Amino acid sequence: MPAANGGRWGRWSTLLAGLPYDVQAALYNRLEPRADLNPNTCYRLPILHSIARLTVAAAGTATSSWRFLSLSAVYGISKSFSNETGGTAAGQTLAFPDEVNIQINFNEGATTWIGSNAEPCQLASIGDAGHVTRLDPVIATRNDVWDLTLTGQAGLVNNVFSTVTLHGVKIYNAGGAI
Repeated sequence: MPAANGGRWGRWSTLLAGLPYDVQAALYNRLEPRADLNPNTCYRLPILHSIARLTVAAAGTATSSWRFLSLSAVYGISKSFSNETGGTAAGQTLAFPDEVNIQINFNEGATTWIGSNAEPCQLASIGDAGHVTRLDPVIATRNDVWDLTLTGQAGLVNNVFSTVTLHGVKIYNAGGAI
């Protein structure tokens, strides 16, 4: 389909310029039907949205959530992981991110994005702040809540601390969140 206004994404071309192609396409599919929005009054901001630092114990769980305040595209995830208790000084070995499972759900828990009880995902599979794991974009609409659960495997030797960060962009217009 030929694009109007001189760009692949028609009237949304300027707003979407510079984003990865798959992110542009996902956002375009949400923005194009919105006749109530003027692309010239819309702008985007980066998402660096972290949960509070969670303590994870052996066979224990820690939970948190993200709330999206405007239309957003999430296409990266990273973690920080620290091991401040126990350790070799206390006669224990260090814990590692592959001893912690991660699960992220949205749509009020109906949709699993990462990990599940049946198909666990280890925290080690997610990059750190310097090596963000790139994912296919997922669109979060205004007031979506995504829930995070970290579960320490039974063999975890001491408490660990972790923060998970989502990366992407969020779209606003002159009137505020959309």
